[in-house]
Amino acid sequence: MSDHRPPARTPPTAPQDEPWAELRALTTARIALPRSGASLATAPQLDLRLAHARARDAVHAPLDEARLVAELAPLGPPYSQSRAPPPIARTTSCAPTSAAASPATPKRGSPHMPTAATTSSS
Repeated sequence: MSDHRPPARTPPTAPQDEPWAELRALTTARIALPRSGASLATAPQLDLRLAHARARDAVHAPLDEARLVAELAPLGPPYSQSRAPPPIARTTSCAPTSAAASPATPKRGSPHMPTAATTSSS
């Protein structure tokens, strides 16, 4: 399994007279990025797309719970393992099984129930 952690991002260096330099030194957020016309410059655009692809991959990757517990163990508390039962696999339809479970019948004349005048043909 590949490691889904992005590499440490180094904020771009800027001249000290640049107004955003001090804030950039404190965060890895993408602030005041260089532009090329109305668009982002190529390098920041490619960095953003790579980070987005890695985030998508991480969200859709299966969770390796044993590895996560092993990596968190050296940190000590406050992490805990869930004692909840495993989720139940649904094998039946989610459709209501009785009239009481179905939504209320729309009132005549509502947008969901046509009136007699709108359904009759002349």
